[in-house]
Amino acid sequence: MSHRKDTPPLIPGVHFLPYCSSYLCPFTQGNLGCHKECLKYFKHVLENPHSGVDKPATIIIEPIQGEGGTYIPPKGWLEEITKIAHDNDILVIFDEVQAGFYRTGKLFSFEHTEAVPDIIAMSKGVGGMGFPLSLIIYKKELDIWEPGTHIGTFRGNQLAMAAGEIALRLVKDQNIEKHVEDLGDNMFKRLKSIGGESLYIGEVRGRGLMFGIEYVKDKTSKEPFSEMATEVKKKCYENGLIVEIGGYYNNVVRFLPPLITTQIIADNGIDIFEKANKIVERIIK
Repeated sequence: MSHRKDTPPLIPGVHFLPYCSSYLCPFTQGNLGCHKECLKYFKHVLENPHSGVDKPATIIIEPIQGEGGTYIPPKGWLEEITKIAHDNDILVIFDEVQAGFYRTGKLFSFEHTEAVPDIIAMSKGVGGMGFPLSLIIYKKELDIWEPGTHIGTFRGNQLAMAAGEIALRLVKDQNIEKHVEDLGDNMFKRLKSIGGESLYIGEVRGRGLMFGIEYVKDKTSKEPFSEMATEVKKKCYENGLIVEIGGYYNNVVRFLPPLITTQIIADNGIDIFEKANKIVERIIK
């Protein structure tokens, strides 16, 4: 994400629109609550013939934004995005590469909503223990390819397919969905408690086993504090915990533990994070 500007556009005609990040809303700065201004802008871009954006073939959206900072849209937002697109005869693709395969407690993260896409993209977790496997799922009426059109030398990795099938069996047999839900609830409560006591944690977001802890210099101004997030990450690593940095300003510490994480391991990890956060806070103050 942080290197996107260094990469030239690969496909002409691609446009980026603001995601629903109510904490740091680009329209209201998050100080007036979420009024779904991004939805109005999305509709304007599509339906205004002079918006400067030609009608696209499709929109691609993460039902829960991952690298952008673990942003979870409010109820109804994803449904409205989908409706606006369909009203304009535009296909909707949900990117479930990161949030899919039970990361949020359901097979697909969009299942927490009533929205229904035309195409779903999946990868990562579906490959079992990290084997290279990705797939797309689409509505039957979109299946207009001729036989052999999608063939390729390196497609259909048999070992990855076998691993993916076993992973699906494991999820069902071990009731991973319930485990992710219960463990995620416990972790979220602890992280929220840490955030409430911290001077620099502006917001804690999460669903299932996907969390984002956003650091700001001041909880009123919400000015991003990327340096704090970076130092907390370093201190966590020194004590045996690996966390990821994300967010628009690289100011979000992200937790993405394995779905088979136990409560003991989760508690130990959060203990390390809590200690790291306190140490860095004392140094910065």
